[in-house]
Amino acid sequence: MLHRSFLFYLLALRACNLSVVVAQTSGDIGPVNAAGSSVDLGNGSWNVTGSGSDIWGYTDSFHFLHFNKSNDLTVTVFSENFEQTYRWAKAGLQIRESLDKKAAHASLFITGHQYAAMQWRSVFGQSSSSSHTVLYTHNAWLRLTKEGNKFTSYYKTGDDLVYTKLNEEIIEFSGTNFYVGIPVTSHVNGQLATFTCSNFEILDDVYHLPVRDVGETGRAIEVVKADGITTIKAAGTGIGGTTDSFGYVNKKFSGDINFTAHLYLLAEENLDSKGGLMIRASGSADTPHVSLLTNPRAGGLTMFYRESAGGETL
Repeated sequence: MLHRSFLFYLLALRACNLSVVVAQTSGDIGPVNAAGSSVDLGNGSWNVTGSGSDIWGYTDSFHFLHFNKSNDLTVTVFSENFEQTYRWAKAGLQIRESLDKKAAHASLFITGHQYAAMQWRSVFGQSSSSSHTVLYTHNAWLRLTKEGNKFTSYYKTGDDLVYTKLNEEIIEFSGTNFYVGIPVTSHVNGQLATFTCSNFEILDDVYHLPVRDVGETGRAIEVVKADGITTIKAAGTGIGGTTDSFGYVNKKFSGDINFTAHLYLLAEENLDSKGGLMIRASGSADTPHVSLLTNPRAGGLTMFYRESAGGETL
């Protein structure tokens, strides 16, 4: 299996161990003055409405579409639309210890004022905490993982190639069984907010951001997207010889593929700086690859390749 990729590293993990969830429950939690609901639109798409005062502080008040689970997992959803009533209305993903209004939980929300917010309650009945960032949109991918007692949140928007890690927290659940699903709170109790989403799935595997530096580079890769241009800053000693050292953003594929990128600028450090496209067997430093790279020393585009692990680059 080869990694067909933009040069520099993105691994979009697609776990093959899909959790088959057949039983779900949709209900209100805490004091709610307008009953919420959920409609299964098929193929991972849902329409969930909820009222309630908030998911915050010492107690919560919201609607929760939830599934029973007992293992480590990754839950993902794409926010299609959020018809909301208040800037701190919330919808997204939640992993919750119990259905008590004071339960410990880890949540990743889209908010009314277009934040991505990881919020959590570490202990039953304790106050809540938050870490958030501005998205400038309600259309975003949300991903939340549970690995033992560690909960990690990720997000991405538009045509971003890679998830961005928002936060991680240690939360101790008292038992092995818990609930995972889609929460909605309008923040105006008695009025309903509506969350429309797609690609909702629960995987019995834990997503991790890939290591996006191949070999010892001396500096972590930086990926910034603005005005439709993705800027990648990376270090390393080079792509050549029997081992490589560089920053690498890639997506994992199998089978045949065509891919294209417009290289706007290579701001080189020296004549051996390189940038471009690569198909690589793995993230190991000595793995086989085929690359089409711009290189100042060569004065243009050059195809580089390594035929076998540990072999010379030609």
